Amino acid sequence: MASAKQIDKAVADRDIASLQKFVDAGANVDRRDADGNTLLHHAARFGDLELLEKLVAKGAKTFAHNNDGESPWDVAVFWGHDAVASRLEAALRAEMKAAAEIEKISYTSLQQIRDASAKNGVSEFHALASRGLFAQVIALAEKDGGFWAADMLEKGRDGSTVILKLAQQGSLGSLLKPALWSARPNDFQNAWLNVPKNYRDGHDYEGFVSGLRQAKLQSYAKPKLPGLGRPPKL
Repeated sequence: MASAKQIDKAVADRDIASLQKFVDAGANVDRRDADGNTLLHHAARFGDLELLEKLVAKGAKTFAHNNDGESPWDVAVFWGHDAVASRLEAALRAEMKAAAEIEKISYTSLQQIRDASAKNGVSEFHALASRGLFAQVIALAEKDGGFWAADMLEKGRDGSTVILKLAQQGSLGSLLKPALWSARPNDFQNAWLNVPKNYRDGHDYEGFVSGLRQAKLQSYAKPKLPGLGRPPKL
């Protein structure tokens, strides 16, 4: 098996053939170098789909961040490797879905999650997002009155917010559901604008906010029947 020194030299030399050989021979695909980069980070920087596919097939974690807080997807986007970024996003979604299928959350309401955050002194929303379980939280929110901006802006132990964690996972689009924000469109705006622009690009923020506000105005304009909801007079 290749030594750490051999792997680092292959990375420095951009020797893709040797890296592929090392991976095939059983190299630790999640090993980090001095800067916290995994082999997937380097494949993303090189824009090499073949190496990326080998790493993913060997179980390389797509949700991994280097010392600068960058995921392999961030690296691919920075270097303009669109095909690699797209493949990484798909792999990340599959990774998160697999995690969610294995583990089920015990909460039955958003308020229980908020209470757990208050009790533990750290965001439980963030913890659930970090474990790839936020799809289940979203399902709760759709039937539980939706999110508050405060839910999305809570910070985890790593200092990142819930909404940033979702952005890093490529799951930002999952928040663009009317049922999550129709009661509080301004909260959506406050949360969304706390995400770095590079993550927000490609999402129709203006259109979504406009739709939310229009839906709220329409709900105010609905005619109310006289006496509706009042007890009958005896």
